[in-house]
Amino acid sequence: MKLIISVFTILLWFNFNFSQEYVFINKFGKEISRSLFYKNLRNQTRWDSIGEDKIRYAKLGVNRYLNGKSNYEKIKTELEKITKSKIPNNQILFIDYNFKDDLYDSVAKNKWHRFKINSVKRNLKPYIKTLKEHNAFFFKLFESGMIIKTKKNSKKEFFFIDENNFFKENIFINRSMYGSSAAIKPNGEILIYNGEGSVTILVKNLKKEKWDKFFPRN
Repeated sequence: MKLIISVFTILLWFNFNFSQEYVFINKFGKEISRSLFYKNLRNQTRWDSIGEDKIRYAKLGVNRYLNGKSNYEKIKTELEKITKSKIPNNQILFIDYNFKDDLYDSVAKNKWHRFKINSVKRNLKPYIKTLKEHNAFFFKLFESGMIIKTKKNSKKEFFFIDENNFFKENIFINRSMYGSSAAIKPNGEILIYNGEGSVTILVKNLKKEKWDKFFPRN
């Protein structure tokens, strides 16, 4: 019976998404064609929302890659507040961020239960192993208002709620479907990738020859 219900839910979600009317908007707020939208999507982020008219609005945003300088010590301190643990000095901070109301995950509706969390953690294992080789600490944060069923008292837990939305307001300020990831080095250099596959792509960019393309040395 549970299987039948699950299949029905999936089919209902599939039919809803593919029968739904879309409006495509560029980053300036102007309506554009579907073909032009997907052409620009290669280099820009996307955020979808459902209007009061029940139409799905897909809007282009910022560039996939963003880079600059940050306050490493402040970020490290805020992470320690959330995780209630001390982070060793001179470590790269790698943060994967999930946004509230992200329609890619409309079935979950802002709630991550143990089954989903465990599945995602298994998929993250090889990337976390690679990050350790780069002296990087991995954290997965969720925008305030989301619900995650984690083992809060476990010292191995690395899924946390961005309780005061410090990271949403200071780093991940541009909502992106499928979330965003950021790597912050002790010297303050920060590289962000927005959109699907952000962890995979950003891990690869930690290699010196790739990183230096974003932060050229004089």
